[in-house]
Amino acid sequence: MNEDRPWEGEEPSARADPTFSPVPAALGVFLAVAGPVVFVAVSRPEGTNRVLLGIGLIAGLLVAVGVGMWLARRGGRVQDRPPL
Repeated sequence: MNEDRPWEGEEPSARADPTFSPVPAALGVFLAVAGPVVFVAVSRPEGTNRVLLGIGLIAGLLVAVGVGMWLARRGGRVQDRPPL
């Protein structure tokens, strides 16, 4: 570390570990899939479309559970090969 510039710190000696926790990743996927569909279903001028709302929530839940299980099975790693 440079004594004149202590904010610079040491350079990392290794790459960051690119693993993802399954539960937060699944929550993010759920919000990304269900959010826009639910927004459209709720903000219609005719009123809330419950069918569209249900489809968005069920689709988001299914995709989120799938992504969470997939990540858990792979140990949180998206790629099998080492990074370039």
